[in-house]
Amino acid sequence: MQVQYKTMVTLTALAGVLRDQKEYAESADRATEAVALGDNLVRAEPQNAMWCRDLIVANRHLINARHLEGDHPAAVGPASAMVELADRLVVLEPESAESLRSRGLALATRGYARQLSGDAEEGLTDLEQALDIDEELLDRDPNNLAYLDATAYTHGRLASCLAQLKRYEASWQHSVAQFDLAVQLRTLQPEVGDRHVKVIWCLNNMAAWHIRQRTLESYAEAQRLLDEADGLLWNLRGTPLLTDMDGLYDECAEAIDGNRLLIVRRLTEGWKQ
Repeated sequence: MQVQYKTMVTLTALAGVLRDQKEYAESADRATEAVALGDNLVRAEPQNAMWCRDLIVANRHLINARHLEGDHPAAVGPASAMVELADRLVVLEPESAESLRSRGLALATRGYARQLSGDAEEGLTDLEQALDIDEELLDRDPNNLAYLDATAYTHGRLASCLAQLKRYEASWQHSVAQFDLAVQLRTLQPEVGDRHVKVIWCLNNMAAWHIRQRTLESYAEAQRLLDEADGLLWNLRGTPLLTDMDGLYDECAEAIDGNRLLIVRRLTEGWKQ
């Protein structure tokens, strides 16, 4: 059993390396092998919490690879397996905050996979349950960085899912909540470049929400948010905060410029009409 377990962990790590190298099909293959081994281990010893946790990680690598391949429906199955494993962990360790956090992450992962697969309503149900768990954990420990991160992520996924369902007001509330948490995380860790970048992405996403409203007032507010995002991005330029984040500056700048061009296009369409 120990040999199978070590092989599973090795294959999972290899799947992550291959993903980082953009070898997504190979990453999916290694993750699939890891999941198969993990399934056998957990069936043999269903009470082994450590094996459950590592099998969750293997499934997460498989899900990431499927999304990166563009095969979103293929991510739903392993995401559901994650939820089942996390449910088992909560039963095995009812007092463990980490097990509860695993369940929240699993639900958010499946909700995202369902949304991308065209089942936004089912995805919304999962994401709402994930947010309940995130907020329960955050109430217990308000400055826990992992809990803040998870809650911000789930708010962002909910904003996207609700926008897909054309429930724009509810989507906006989650966008604002995600932004507030991103600012809080930046305040707690100002030395971490990713914290600054996430604030910029939130501003860009909020601008996109205003652009969808198609009014002169909303375009003006979108421009204001994009100007704020641009200013924050400019301040990061050439600083150590973007070290080891290759291409991220250009990616952010392109997203901001894309929204600016969309405003121009919408305004031009309005003038032509």
